[in-house]
Amino acid sequence: AHAIAVLERDDKPVYYMACPDCKRKIEEDQTRYVCHTCKSYQEPVPMYQCQVLFEDQTGQLCAVLFNEAAIPLFGRSATEMFLKYREDQAEYKMLVEESTRNREVKLRILGKLDSYRDVRKVRFKVHRLEPINDNVASQPLPNEPENLEANIFASYSQPNEARRHY
Repeated sequence: AHAIAVLERDDKPVYYMACPDCKRKIEEDQTRYVCHTCKSYQEPVPMYQCQVLFEDQTGQLCAVLFNEAAIPLFGRSATEMFLKYREDQAEYKMLVEESTRNREVKLRILGKLDSYRDVRKVRFKVHRLEPINDNVASQPLPNEPENLEANIFASYSQPNEARRHY
């Protein structure tokens, strides 16, 4: 689907420090970093993780972008963004804003139904994202769903269905 991307929260970094092996969040333990999943000390690597609001003519949808899907949006690696954040936070904020301010994108979203204490909630993750230039934006996508949100929620009305790609 085609949508406009807007970063939902710009008050925190768009990356986290991850274990190079399992890609899970790694924590500082005095002077070293420890991965509680791998049970080892690792040198962390920055990975993208941010919530982005996507909007089209049918409505809005909030989804999480992880590393591979976020690189095309920001136009640089998470390591480059991490270094920019450490060097000059004002320039970092400007880069993030330029990358996500009303940027038209083509995306594929993965929805997953979660339950916690009998409350069901659909969580959305961007599976693939491609920025659109002005020449391509006016061309319709083949078989594009009429209503992105309705199609995603309709897929969960069927029993025993956990995930579906759009």
